[in-house]
Order: sequence, then structure tokens, then C-alpha cells
Amino acid sequence: MEIRDLTGRGFGVLAYDEPGCGESGGRVTWGHSERAALGAAVGWLTRARGVAHVGVLGFSQGSFIAAQVAPDDPRIEALVLEGAIANFTEATWQEFRRWGPLSRWPAYLGRRVAGYAPSDPQPDEVLARFNRPLLIIRGDADRAVPSSHTERLFALAPGPKERWIIPGADHGNYAAVAPVQYAERLAAFFERALLR
Repeated sequence: MEIRDLTGRGFGVLAYDEPGCGESGGRVTWGHSERAALGAAVGWLTRARGVAHVGVLGFSQGSFIAAQVAPDDPRIEALVLEGAIANFTEATWQEFRRWGPLSRWPAYLGRRVAGYAPSDPQPDEVLARFNRPLLIIRGDADRAVPSSHTERLFALAPGPKERWIIPGADHGNYAAVAPVQYAERLAAFFERALLR
């Protein structure tokens, strides 16, 4: 949906699979390999003919990675975070809270074994350094990410910044709930941020 809408409005879009996702090799680590992949994608774009500006849109895990990378990568001129978590350890405790320590600790340890390093920079530790245009999107019915994560990230960002809470949207079905508004909001944000 996002690719179709943005390209239809004249934006060039590069969509890629993070390591271990889709058709990409490697494995999901919630860490270094995903950050390196985003950095490589941004690097490729900045060297491509005809590319004058780069904005990044990340959803869920993608927003976690984008929020880690963007503050220290000046090539990223605008950032959209959708369904974003502020802190991965905290999100793991929240997501696997059903049986308390019996579900939380195995999930946390499994993610550690997979490659997640709690010492990696967390969005709530670094987003305060992102002083370029930022749009944070969340559904008010999101059951995966607590609203406190959105509020914390929005409060940390120095701006310019926007926040859009979509009524009735869960974790990621923004286009299904508000198709016209969603497409228009994304395009308008990138137009203001990148084509000024």
C-alpha cells in the first residue's frame, strides 16, 4: 500500500527485506545485522542517480531499527516510525507477560540467543538526537505496543515532529482503517520534509 501510494505521487521507493525476513538471507537478530542492512540501503540510495533526498519509513521491527540508526545518520533526512517500540527489553516483557516470569524469561533468553544485545542503543536512549522531521504513527487499538512507548518517543524527539494516532487501527492495519487519510498523511509529510 505505502509503496503504491508513494510511487503514485512521484516518490522513488526502495523496499527491502531485513536479514532473515522475506527473501533475505541471514537471521533475525534485532540488532547489528539489521542496522547494517539499513545503513547499506541508505548508502546505495545516496549513490543512486537522481536521488536528492532520503526518508525512511519503518514499521514495528523496522521502526525499532530505523529509530536506532537515524539519529546518527545525517543521510536520513526524514523519519516515519509506525508501531514503534521505545525499548526492546521492555517490549519483550510486555509482549510475553501472560504467565509472568514463566513466559517472559524464556522469550527474553530466546531473543538473546537469536542475537539481541540489551546493550545495543535503544530508541528511548537515542531518539533525542534526531532533530529532523519525524512522524510517529500508532493505532489506538494496537495490542502489540503500549501507547506509553509512542508517547515516550514523541516526548523525546526534539522536533520538528508529528504524531498521528489512528482511531480503530491495530498494529499495522492503518491503510485498511483509514486508506485515504493514511496515503495523504504519508505523502504530505514526505513532501514537507524532503521537497521543501
